[in-house]
Amino acid sequence: MLRDVMICTVGISLKRGVKDGLEFGSSEMIQWMLSLSPEDRELGAEINSIASILKLNKFDFERNKLIFMVSDTEMGEKVGGILKEYFQKQKDLKFNDIEVVRIEGLDDQKPIEFKRKGLRNLVRELGKKIKEYGNRLIINATGGFKAQIAFALAIGQAVGVPVFYMFERFPQIIELPPLPLSLDSKFLLENYDMFKELKINGELEKEEFEDIFNKSYSNLPEKLKLLLDIETIDGKKYISLNPMGEVFTEALYIEFMEREKYMNLPDSNIPPNKKLHSKKSDHSVAFIEKYRSIIDKICEPSFVKAVYVKSYSQKYHRKRVAFRLFGDKIEGSFSNKGGSITFEVLTTASNDREREFAVYKLNKIFEDF
Repeated sequence: MLRDVMICTVGISLKRGVKDGLEFGSSEMIQWMLSLSPEDRELGAEINSIASILKLNKFDFERNKLIFMVSDTEMGEKVGGILKEYFQKQKDLKFNDIEVVRIEGLDDQKPIEFKRKGLRNLVRELGKKIKEYGNRLIINATGGFKAQIAFALAIGQAVGVPVFYMFERFPQIIELPPLPLSLDSKFLLENYDMFKELKINGELEKEEFEDIFNKSYSNLPEKLKLLLDIETIDGKKYISLNPMGEVFTEALYIEFMEREKYMNLPDSNIPPNKKLHSKKSDHSVAFIEKYRSIIDKICEPSFVKAVYVKSYSQKYHRKRVAFRLFGDKIEGSFSNKGGSITFEVLTTASNDREREFAVYKLNKIFEDF
């Protein structure tokens, strides 16, 4: 298996080791860095650890792409720029392509934003790169804040990407052994509508959250609360996914992407225009006709056998389409100006694993809605 893409979390250890008298980021500093051995501790954790990974050469790693994930600060961006120039010029460690990604909100001088946005955005960026590069990727989680390192480790190990770390007193980097993480895909899909809404909007006011999902936060299962944050901002309570909730959802989305490579659902052989069932007297008729193109998209997948409209409400919070598991059934909801409907979707799925996949596929149709 070819591995040729490396993500490296970045701190500011490079700044601490700079020779006195050199301006940080100057061409003289770059030349001084290039004159040292990459294993010299003055060059900092990022360079030392990357050099050690390449020396270890466990995966016959090819130096194609290097991605630095830096903090949302001027210093973070500057360190990223210096590292980029160094790895462009260091002939023994040179990569074909180097990218610096600034993680919005990842600033330890703003602890509330760091917690609310920074770590979640880090997990999302890691998830994005894992989806893009898959098995070509390794993660070097040596640099940066301790929390940054921990979540890079968590998502990497949750999806089976090799994660490396160089302890301060160790002479070489080590690959961290897999953690006994168990991802409960059924739990994700039972609460998919909630996770989707929080991922799209970042956070919801507690009152709106409880109104949309018709659930009191205090009555949510403890297992679900472990993945959520609730905090007061300007006198109002807001609910959001916490960083571990981001790890959980990103890891499972990646797992379902892998399932797509080998899993298919049988065709129902029922024409899409024969799949929708709703009561003619129901107020939902006008609403369905208004948004017929959306309803048709729900009926379109070949594995869908029938869509039964269960209820209609004039209440409308925000535009959304979402599907979730409810026992051995698949429930859906659609909201737009004019109201909301709920429906049950019958599919050709014949077991729990296939039903999970059907929920994923239906939600994927509307991921940009």
